[in-house]
Amino acid sequence: MGKIGSIVTSYKSLKPIKIVCWLFLAVWIILTWNTLLDNHVYVNMSPSIARFREAQTNSNDFFTEYDTEQFNIMCRGVDVVYMTETTNADYSKLDVYEQRVTNEYILNVRIKAFNKRNEHKTRGGDLLFVLSKQVYGDGKMASPVIDHDNGTYSAHLRFPWTGTTKVWVNLATKLENSCLRFQTMKAYGTSVFAMTDVWGFKANFANKNNVENTYCLPSETIFGYKSACNLTMLNDNLHYFCGLPYNSHLRCEDLQYTYTGSFDGMRIIINSVKVDLSVAGKLSRVVIIDVPRADHFAAKEISHCSKVPKALTWQNITDRVAGYWLNKTWHVPICESNIEHTVEKYRHCLKGREMFFFGDSTARQYADYFVNEVLEKRPKIDLRMLMFGHNTYNWRNTFSSLNINVTFLKHAMPFSGDKVPVNGVTSVYTELSRLSKTDIPGEQLIFFIVYHSHLQPFPVSFYKDRIRKLVISIKDFLSLKPKALFFLKSPSYVMDQSNRWVDNKMSLLYIKILLQEFESLHDRVVYLDTWSINVIHETISIHPETETLMAQIKHFMSFIC
Repeated sequence: MGKIGSIVTSYKSLKPIKIVCWLFLAVWIILTWNTLLDNHVYVNMSPSIARFREAQTNSNDFFTEYDTEQFNIMCRGVDVVYMTETTNADYSKLDVYEQRVTNEYILNVRIKAFNKRNEHKTRGGDLLFVLSKQVYGDGKMASPVIDHDNGTYSAHLRFPWTGTTKVWVNLATKLENSCLRFQTMKAYGTSVFAMTDVWGFKANFANKNNVENTYCLPSETIFGYKSACNLTMLNDNLHYFCGLPYNSHLRCEDLQYTYTGSFDGMRIIINSVKVDLSVAGKLSRVVIIDVPRADHFAAKEISHCSKVPKALTWQNITDRVAGYWLNKTWHVPICESNIEHTVEKYRHCLKGREMFFFGDSTARQYADYFVNEVLEKRPKIDLRMLMFGHNTYNWRNTFSSLNINVTFLKHAMPFSGDKVPVNGVTSVYTELSRLSKTDIPGEQLIFFIVYHSHLQPFPVSFYKDRIRKLVISIKDFLSLKPKALFFLKSPSYVMDQSNRWVDNKMSLLYIKILLQEFESLHDRVVYLDTWSINVIHETISIHPETETLMAQIKHFMSFIC
């Protein structure tokens, strides 16, 4: 008799009392397993593709009406499970369909997107940039791309230089990847589960020999946990929650620190439902042309950036790359720099000023430059070391020299990093309120603010809520100190999206939110378009290299001096 027959024979030979015992044990195992499933996210949950598919249509605890509206606009009908329609950079084609010379040289190009099966796509939605570079010079630019929503894109190129020029296409974001991240937010409250290596915000709880790590969201509902620890009061009254440990010996009060790391052992989305990175990047087809005549806009007289109306910095920020790189200089269409960009000139311009950099590590890069180069602190100060590890979330220190003060503070949680303490958390809103009541004259104050990468794993309504609070805070501040100078840095464009949750198409949605929410402040706040600089320099990571960073800083200083 086979194996099944042997089991049946053994079952028949059991005495009734043994049968009862075995049944009791089986019931206990089932109940215990279900309890683990209910309370502990680290067990191997049976992945439910049905739950993920339901996120396409059903409402849930994570999405607001605004999130659902944006999701439907971008992603209705997009298959994010099998990824068969993702654009393939090798199969897709770039062609020139028109060249003409009048007062200027004009080049029109067409891009045809093909999928993995080498079939022409019938819908658009990818984020593409047509880039150009001088072969015998340093000129670079990116041209706006028109999406015809049928798998075909076009671009209209005008050049501020002459000579041999290389033209190519960067596939910045595939629609399916953006929609996968969006749909994962809807299903689980965070997009991190769409990453090949799941990595995100966590909390460490410890009490004697009991230690457990749980994951965190700005939502009280955390998938995989029955309850959450509310960290809102610790987070300067901004919503933040972490899963309540399943270990009964650990309580919310046993929180030690927050951090970011791998979600090892979590099984929430099947392995096939991941961001597709295999064919992202540049289209293989490259066009070489000879530009006989430079565009007339290169010689047009424009105002100095320090004098230009602030509202101009908000124009057309959602549908173009504004500017070009030529002769080691970043040129923008609305204004030009009025100063020689040297440390000595910066010191003279900033004398008597108080500079505050609020936000993430891209704001810290700026502060690093002003502390170590402009203030010339020696030995050099690594502001990264001041972001963590001092048993306080916001380590306060103002660096002063040459009658210039520089302060950097990171924004409230969520914030990625290694072992971030939760003591002394402050927010941009609280700091602005505090500074508005000081006796520092408004004309001495410069504020640089950025919100982006740490917030992007979560539904866009979370970002919108934080931005609305920021608008209110700035309005209140300017009512008391109307001469203060505010800069709002754009979200960052990045080429490498393989190991973090940043998505360029989602970042464009953030830019639209900034444009809408800051509408009443367009004439009071400078929008610092670093997105365009990053696109042209093909910035790989969230932290730009030296040449790109210095282009950003020079652009920033052009509006001050």
